[in-house]
Amino acid sequence: MDLNFTMRRPEDKVMLALRSLYELFGYRKYKVSNFEEYSLYLQYKSFLSAEKILSFTDLDGRLLALRPDVTLSIIKNAHENETAKAYYIEKVYRESKESNTFKEINQMGLEFMGRVDAYALAETVLLAQKSLQSCAECVAAEKPRDYILELGHMGFVMGLLEKLELLPNEREEVIDCLAAKSPHRLQAVMQDMGLSGADKQRLLCLADLAGPAPEVLQRAETICSGKKMQIALQELQEVYQALDNEAQQHIRLDFSLLNATEFYDGILFSGYLDGLPRPLLSGGRYDSMMYKLGHDLGAIGFAVYLDELERLPLPPREFDVDVWLEPQAGADIGGLLAAVRGLTAEGQSVRVAAEWPAELRARRHLLYCEGEGLKECQILPCLKVVWATRCMNFWTAWVTPAATFIWITDSWFLPMNRPVCVIFWLNPAMWRFMLSMERLTWVLSARIFCWKIGLMFMNCWICFWENAGFAWPGRRIIVRIWSAVCAWPPSL
Repeated sequence: MDLNFTMRRPEDKVMLALRSLYELFGYRKYKVSNFEEYSLYLQYKSFLSAEKILSFTDLDGRLLALRPDVTLSIIKNAHENETAKAYYIEKVYRESKESNTFKEINQMGLEFMGRVDAYALAETVLLAQKSLQSCAECVAAEKPRDYILELGHMGFVMGLLEKLELLPNEREEVIDCLAAKSPHRLQAVMQDMGLSGADKQRLLCLADLAGPAPEVLQRAETICSGKKMQIALQELQEVYQALDNEAQQHIRLDFSLLNATEFYDGILFSGYLDGLPRPLLSGGRYDSMMYKLGHDLGAIGFAVYLDELERLPLPPREFDVDVWLEPQAGADIGGLLAAVRGLTAEGQSVRVAAEWPAELRARRHLLYCEGEGLKECQILPCLKVVWATRCMNFWTAWVTPAATFIWITDSWFLPMNRPVCVIFWLNPAMWRFMLSMERLTWVLSARIFCWKIGLMFMNCWICFWENAGFAWPGRRIIVRIWSAVCAWPPSL
């Protein structure tokens, strides 16, 4: 059976596409509980991006928390000496800094736990790029949106900071400046630290390492020193060279891509989709987190924030369903159901209704007759309803206000124009506009009254200067124009 997913929302289509992609690469769905022991998150709070955790007391007296992170739950249940490839579709509960409330976030991601070699790194980055590509294609109305996958490496940055022998608080200040992409603030911080000219130059060069991968890799070699930085740079080079040309076009390196928590310690990646203000994808390598939880394993993964796709405008849909199936009076239910099964087996969406549902747009109109089967209706009632709706919207939006204005101000116009107000009484939306029109009458009367008072004072001023014999250029023309203005409307 061919399934038609064109009628689904973009986030639903993305979810189905990513499930298929991850399972093709050997990942299996992993289900975790919404609740975890609060002590787990309290113990490893420095690894979480959320500062506050939503907690409650269970019926047995245990202190539980609504899950703010999925990865910690997966790590806790990991098995030793076993490679695990899992993907998940879960909700997390985190504090929203925009609304200052807790927010439910839908996310989908994958985790690779085991021996993370060069192939595992390249495969994970490839899946991150393919995930962004699937998102761009699923939300596209005509052509896919553009996307960028940024790569960085915590090992390269930390290796340089270790060479500078900075204090912990000084290191945090430098990392904040790099993450904020603020070279001026970085210069001020380095000045306060008393760094040498060579060290300042290396840090400023690090802050500027962003752009196309071949160019950035070449510039990074000029400041690379020490084993830690060399390993990090070599990992990025191997991953980039392993990708095909299509994937490389969407890869960008940025060494200021840093994580504010202690979670990641290796390669980092962040994905952006055109039209979204925040990252759609983020992840990286977190071997140190595995060691902290007692596992002698490596790990790498990422998450896709499905809620971010709701910020994008929905692609226009011409129809709500493919087929409106109208059953004949007294038709056999079994035969009608068999006809519906046949249409849905072809991948067509069906709406069965004896009468045309209000505001429903259908691609086809079929009539089911007992003993004769399905008949194609040549005249589509859906088009009649669509055009009737459009005419009614035009009637309400344009004819009603114009006719109402004439009805209110009919004493200002010629008698031949007054019968136009009958249109107001023929409008189906008459009762809905009655109260608002009464208010509009008072507003117009008050404004016109004030306008007439102003004209009266202005007219007295002109008459005073006329009687005084004062002459000015264009006096006759101005007086004639002013007389015409004062003559409208003739009555209040």
